Amino acid sequence: MENSNLVKLIKSLEKNEKRHVSMQLSKHKSTNNLLRLYSVISETEPVNDEIIAKKIPDKKFISQLKINKHNLYYLILDALHNFHLRGSEYGRILNFLHQAEILSAKGLTIARRELLLKAGKIADQYALSELKLEILRLQNLEPDNMTSSTNIHNETKKLAERVQEESKIKHLNNRMSVYQRKVGQRLTKTQLKYLEKQMLNTINVQNFKGHTFFNQFFYFRMLSLYHTMAGRTIEAHENNMRLLNLFKEEPHMTNMQIWKDRYLSVLSRLITSSSLIGKNEMIPFLAEEIKKLDISDKRKAFADINILDAYMQLGEFEISETLVKQVENNTEFYHKSLGPANRTALYFNLAVLNFGLENYSRSLSWINAIINNPDNKSENVGVANTIRIMRLLLYYELGYHDIMEYELRSTYRYISKQKDLYRFEELVLKFIRRTVSLYDRNKIRTIMIETRNALVKLSKIKSEQQTLSYFDFISWLDSKLENRRFTDLVKEKVRERLKLVAE
Repeated sequence: MENSNLVKLIKSLEKNEKRHVSMQLSKHKSTNNLLRLYSVISETEPVNDEIIAKKIPDKKFISQLKINKHNLYYLILDALHNFHLRGSEYGRILNFLHQAEILSAKGLTIARRELLLKAGKIADQYALSELKLEILRLQNLEPDNMTSSTNIHNETKKLAERVQEESKIKHLNNRMSVYQRKVGQRLTKTQLKYLEKQMLNTINVQNFKGHTFFNQFFYFRMLSLYHTMAGRTIEAHENNMRLLNLFKEEPHMTNMQIWKDRYLSVLSRLITSSSLIGKNEMIPFLAEEIKKLDISDKRKAFADINILDAYMQLGEFEISETLVKQVENNTEFYHKSLGPANRTALYFNLAVLNFGLENYSRSLSWINAIINNPDNKSENVGVANTIRIMRLLLYYELGYHDIMEYELRSTYRYISKQKDLYRFEELVLKFIRRTVSLYDRNKIRTIMIETRNALVKLSKIKSEQQTLSYFDFISWLDSKLENRRFTDLVKEKVRERLKLVAE
């Protein structure tokens, strides 16, 4: 039962939705036990039929638990439908169409016509072409006169062509998105040629850019995807900015949930592209834009992960401190709002940023929160190994020499079990093993220089670059060799990287 649709639905409810559902269920005496069932599922973790039976001592109700769960599921959906109806333009149109059907059955033709006109205006305002087609079909069942019928016929013909074009561009966008997930963010020359031939040429030949909000959105989005996969970060950012401006020109579009979600996606992509080309000033602005959106707790939490990641990419440890503290003061909110994978990503970001802020104890607590909780395991082997290595570095920084040797053996056993051990991990483990019991500073410095030079060579090998990007171990070594702050060295490296991007 833990993964049933009913449980997933109840666990996904926001506070205001929970309150509304409870109020709707409490209105009917016949649903008292359903309200109790709803409360048990909402408040219990984990939940199963045995737990429910213990908490609701009604034998008849429990004997029909399957039916009662089915009834509760659809009662909650009905309650949510009514709750979100006013805020959903799509829902309003569907409601108008149902009301028009009622008016038609009552013979109230003029009232029906007025209602369909209202529905049509909303559909036009929000570029809902397929719904507008249905409205035109209903209008043509009872037209005013022959002229009206002719106008509806001509509009239907044009709109049908637009729907077909929108279907093509959406299909092409889906193909590009699936292709990106399949092959990754960066493509080989062969893959880029395939993308240009199969997809980009189609966009240009069929002139999908158009003038409608729908076409322009997907046109710029596909270009952003293409340039991202091609490694052209500036061009990708420019198209992300065009998407932002598109929503700024027509802000009402975010009244619809689907376009609100797409706008949030645009903001998230802009955070990433801004961090890659050094547009630091964009991050606070984008964070404020996200705050303005009425979105779920899960999406808010995920957006904060994205912002923290951007600060990491830019080496802006000091600027990140306000958000880091905000997150650390609301850990329960983030724990509830995020699944294990995203929770691990958040904790890792907090660990790295605290490391840069020289809050080593805080950094270690987040690393331990990942390692000590099996639910927080990272599926990415490179990240999982980096987390273990970071704990060793933190012990080193905090002077926990008495447990370093034990932790080194433990980390070595953990990493050596991996099938594909990266050269980076071998080098770091070798460095710590050689220095942990040394007291001669000159010898330690010599080993640091050797390790640093080996890692610099390694950073030029493509297969090792991703693992090296999770934590800047080279800058950490430089900070020890040059007696400088880790954060200053990271920022210098970011500036060098951004110069290359600009060229």
